[in-house]
Amino acid sequence: MRFFSTILLISFFNLFAQGDMYEGDTISFPFKSELYVNIMDLKDVEIKNNFFTAKFYYELNFDKDISLFEDEEYSNPLNYVQLEFFEQPGSEISEYTRRDSLSYIRVIDYTKFNHNWNVRYYPFDKPELELVFESSYDTAFFSIDAKENKFFDFESPRNLKDGFSLDNISYKKIYTEDKGSLDDNPVYEKLIFKINLKRGGSWLYLKLFLGSFLSFIISWLVFFIPRKEFESRVELSTGAIFGAVGNRAYVESIIPDVQVLTTADMVNNLSIFLIVFNIILFMVQKNNNITWKFFESNFNSAVYSFYLFILFNLSIIFWSIFDSKILIMFLTIILVILGTKLPLI
Repeated sequence: MRFFSTILLISFFNLFAQGDMYEGDTISFPFKSELYVNIMDLKDVEIKNNFFTAKFYYELNFDKDISLFEDEEYSNPLNYVQLEFFEQPGSEISEYTRRDSLSYIRVIDYTKFNHNWNVRYYPFDKPELELVFESSYDTAFFSIDAKENKFFDFESPRNLKDGFSLDNISYKKIYTEDKGSLDDNPVYEKLIFKINLKRGGSWLYLKLFLGSFLSFIISWLVFFIPRKEFESRVELSTGAIFGAVGNRAYVESIIPDVQVLTTADMVNNLSIFLIVFNIILFMVQKNNNITWKFFESNFNSAVYSFYLFILFNLSIIFWSIFDSKILIMFLTIILVILGTKLPLI
């Protein structure tokens, strides 16, 4: 059914293209427009926000002069492509400015756009901000695509928060079907421009989890306290646990609440796990009924605990950056086992 309706639609437009509807030369359908985007500024790019604010302009380049359509619906460039955004006080969206017979420019001045942060690998994630352009007409009549030779450009955004830098812009095109329409389920195109940002993840990693790392170091120092001073060991470990839990609460207050395991969760849980692991080791040393020969030495316990701390943190970082998850997990398990074979005291 859709095939026949599409044929009828194209035939209808081709029939009137040289008549009253279009005053130019023969026009074939679907006619096309290429889109170019120039990013001038970005702000409000913060992980606690579910939006970002952008200043940019975009250009529509038609393959036919739409001003020759007699019907105002088809001669107005505003009717062809819709940009998804939500207005705010102070934002300005200009009308189209005609650059030449085929090109129109529209300026978007500090307007908000929805954004859903993917924090699964934060702070080693690669943020992508999206600008969504949707065609207003069925693909049988009109088609949009990114400009073939150069579809984007950008300046250095002066309001982009420190720690971010604009890397590049990519795009993808998707199709949506309006099943509720009376016009035999028209299909529309969406052109999604992705503003790819780079984040200085290493320093942010240290900033976020320094409290957890120091808490581990405090618990690790119990192996330098003589075994007979058991109460001092317990007091030091108790303080370390409170420090790790406090840092976890701090990180969770920054990152949006999500229902998946994130890099931040793994680091905080790792610190708490290693603190508990250190407590178990010195309690086993205290208990004469349990003997773990390798860990009876404070030196062995201290070196292996710190070895695990370095190994697990590197594994989490590699897990967040690279795609070979199973390989990373396998190597980590092997190295954990080999750690007990170190030629220690």
